[in-house]
Amino acid sequence: MVLKDLLLHYPHGTLEEKENGLKEVVQEIALLGLSRTDFFSKAAFCGGTCLRLFYGLPRFSEDLDFALKKEDIAFSLEPYFGEVQRAFASFGFIVKIGSKENINERNVGSAFIKGDTLAHLISVFPESPEVKRIISNQATKVKFEVDVKPALGASYEERLDSFPSLHYVSAFDGPSLFAGKAHALICRAWKSRVKGRDLYDYLFYLEKGIPLKLSYFQNKLIQSGKINKGEVFGKEKAISLFAERFSSIDFNDASKDVIPFLFDKNEVSLWNSKLFIDSLSFLKFEE
Repeated sequence: MVLKDLLLHYPHGTLEEKENGLKEVVQEIALLGLSRTDFFSKAAFCGGTCLRLFYGLPRFSEDLDFALKKEDIAFSLEPYFGEVQRAFASFGFIVKIGSKENINERNVGSAFIKGDTLAHLISVFPESPEVKRIISNQATKVKFEVDVKPALGASYEERLDSFPSLHYVSAFDGPSLFAGKAHALICRAWKSRVKGRDLYDYLFYLEKGIPLKLSYFQNKLIQSGKINKGEVFGKEKAISLFAERFSSIDFNDASKDVIPFLFDKNEVSLWNSKLFIDSLSFLKFEE
């Protein structure tokens, strides 16, 4: 399968779709490369991109997120770069892979994959006027991060992915993914803009009927200092945390954040505090 076949696998009508499709191809090849090493015996795939690839989340997700299955502060991504680079080369991709120093989150190891956006897209869409307008040095960049000091209690499953070729990925199961997203929604320190993607994903879990793994959510909250170890924690406390958060959000701001990542831009038209607080009646839990 060559680059053209890979890109045409995704929606490609607009320039935004072409660029997002290129990033998703980069994500998929990175996972394939990692699967050819022992990486997934040590770490599991999580986050929004995992939700998109394995559960059909209908929005684009930028980064690749992983968490170690047990704490290892000395863990490094660099030993895996060679195999990931070989996977890209086998599909005709020219990319750079390197480490990224993470200043604020010392328990997270980061790396990036970077390629030439114009060169890759124009090789597939040579007659596209919009592609020709891309700045010559514009880069396609995908970040991947590994939590090297994870909270305990997540559950994993082995997922078979067929694109760009068959391979297995160790990933968080649905309830653990939901707990991780719930933790981000409650504890993320929004600065210049509310991260509407957290809210969008929360509704997606509800619509899919995926329960939230309460014990893992609790451990994540303890690790972040949101609740104390030994504090009584159950469904009622979890619901109150959500309600408190939803009452304080600027939903207009949140909508602006997520719209560029949506295929259907009208999905956020009903967003307000009442909708999200009322949605808590659909929240399911797994111990």
